[in-house]
Amino acid sequence: MHLVPSLLAGPCLVLIAAFLDAPYRELVWILAALIDLGGPLVVGVGGLRVLPRYFVDRHGLIIIIALGESIALVGTGAEGDLSQPGVLAAVVLAVLIAGQLWWSYFGLADAAQARLLSTPAEERTRLARDAYSYLHLLIVAGIVFFALGVHVAIDNVVDPLHLLPAVALTGGVALAYAGDVAYRWRDHHRLATDRLAAAAASAPSSFPRCSHRLCSPSPYWWASVRRTSYGRPDTTPRAQPNPKRSEYTPLLSRETVPVADRLAGRSDMPGSPHLGRTLRGVTTMRQVPLLMIDLDNTLVDRAAAFLAWAEAFCRDHVPDDEGAVAWLVEADADGYTPRDRLAQTARDRFRLAPNAYAGLVNDLRGGMADYLELDPRVIDALRRARTAGWAVVIVTNGTVEQQHRKLQLTGLDAEVDACVVSEAAGVKKPSPEIFQLAARSAAETLKGAWMVGDSARADIAGAHNLSLHSVWLHRGRPWLEEGFAPTRKADNCQQAIDLATAPRPV
Repeated sequence: MHLVPSLLAGPCLVLIAAFLDAPYRELVWILAALIDLGGPLVVGVGGLRVLPRYFVDRHGLIIIIALGESIALVGTGAEGDLSQPGVLAAVVLAVLIAGQLWWSYFGLADAAQARLLSTPAEERTRLARDAYSYLHLLIVAGIVFFALGVHVAIDNVVDPLHLLPAVALTGGVALAYAGDVAYRWRDHHRLATDRLAAAAASAPSSFPRCSHRLCSPSPYWWASVRRTSYGRPDTTPRAQPNPKRSEYTPLLSRETVPVADRLAGRSDMPGSPHLGRTLRGVTTMRQVPLLMIDLDNTLVDRAAAFLAWAEAFCRDHVPDDEGAVAWLVEADADGYTPRDRLAQTARDRFRLAPNAYAGLVNDLRGGMADYLELDPRVIDALRRARTAGWAVVIVTNGTVEQQHRKLQLTGLDAEVDACVVSEAAGVKKPSPEIFQLAARSAAETLKGAWMVGDSARADIAGAHNLSLHSVWLHRGRPWLEEGFAPTRKADNCQQAIDLATAPRPV
């Protein structure tokens, strides 16, 4: 609500400006823009919730729309003149420039959602404001200016351009590249030197020699060739995010204090609320032990939460079906049944309306998390482990949105160093790669690491494949697997953590 005054003031001033004459109209427009853009910066964005998938996708669509409009203006500028070789060449070059602007933006955008998800909630809103609301505006403005310049240039490819379209033509491309560079630096602190070179190559053409209202910039085709050369899409391997490389590791992460500081006794543990980034490239004083731990039915009692959700669902929708709750629990199979398949079978089993499917899928994916409760004894065990110098990383199979919501609702995101989710990592337990990602997320190795979990085939088998120690939460079940076994067995998560992190002789 604290943003409402600035959000309302801008549009109201624009409306008032419609009834004013120049230059007051333009001054009111500028004032409206300053209030609208400056509100989130001055007032702050605390308390706002950012949905990474929606936010990233929508800003990508805005870029696509802007580029599409620029191509449309190319077509209108060349209408009726495509038989002329100069016009045809200009059109081809303009489309190539629009295409390489597309590649320039989306060529490094694959991991944008994972990076936004990996940012703690409070910092995420500021990152979204700066990298998307503000810096994307520069990219879009550059594309719009380029569209203006290219429309005028194609309309007359022979005569020199006037100052405004000449500056818009080359300066727009420079501004789009500069905005792209600034966005990537703010988003993940990476300097895109190739984009920076393209911006620098385009900028000089924005200051042509002028004679009164006319100017003589580089010919349009020459400026186009220069931008296509310097601004070509980056096709080197580093342009494609690789989940196995630390700079693209798709994590939901936290850093309370540097590992070396914890070892040196300078930690503010336990339970420091400070949010930070994944521990990358930290040089430790000595080997820091790594504790990897499962989320569902290990750190949190997912089975109890699903039972509570099933009881509430059946009470609201099928109160007369006595076997409904037991059927739902069995069909859920401890969460291993895909949510869409479970929603479909539940809809058919309970004879729900056909349009109930989508809502049921969403409820199965997110509604159950509302019933999760975190045992205070688990929090105490995690804090003891981290105070003792252990790096704690959650390793979980599932979707990023679903698992991240569980961490936020239970407060677990404040009690661990990092979290690796299979959807973001691109691999699932028991694949060795996901455990290696977990170690990398905390700047550790797997030497001496322990894995705690309730799944024999996902958690314990994964640890066994890497010759790691493990603790199995048996949950009243006997061990039935042959060929491998856990190092220890535990009745509950607190006991499992204490067993894994117990002091051992060196």
